[in-house]
Amino acid sequence: MAENVSEYPSGDSGYNVQVLQQLRDNFVVANQPYDNYLVDVEQDNFTNQYDPGFLGLMTTAMFLWPGGNPETGNRLETIIHAPGGGSGFENAEKVQQTRAAVLHASIGAATLERVHPETKENWEECKRKHQVPILYATNISALLGLPLAVMQISQVSRINMQVPSPDTRIAHLWAPAYLSPKPVLFALKKALRELIAEEQP
Repeated sequence: MAENVSEYPSGDSGYNVQVLQQLRDNFVVANQPYDNYLVDVEQDNFTNQYDPGFLGLMTTAMFLWPGGNPETGNRLETIIHAPGGGSGFENAEKVQQTRAAVLHASIGAATLERVHPETKENWEECKRKHQVPILYATNISALLGLPLAVMQISQVSRINMQVPSPDTRIAHLWAPAYLSPKPVLFALKKALRELIAEEQP
């Protein structure tokens, strides 16, 4: 297992990893549905090519827990996939790389165009029922002990039948299925900026 970095639990075990596995397997956590969206990251070595069958290895994932992780109480956490462990410096560097990717991320028009019409209808239904949908989602996530957002970054080994350069990465955002991913990504970036500000001397 990798060493801990600051307040960020990292490695290949823990509640975050269990949640991420549930998302990958079923798109559901605690009977709450989530969707997965390709994220544009304005950094070198990131690709925004769409390929549902891409092959890659998850390297890091950042979680936003509005009510705190049920196990640790932390609001914002990053896990690091580091088989065989790794030095604290290496892990800290990966956390910083993940932060930079999140801050440079956006939801592109092409991603929204691929969203199923029924899903968009669910977004509109949520807007009709709740004046501020992201606030509703934040409160529900806190109440049920669920993440509001999970940003997963993977190292790509093959996409669209092509083998990219070894350091090519891709980012995906997990968000509640009833809510557009744009405000979810905004909430994740806002929480990260607040944490960075708190860390300043």
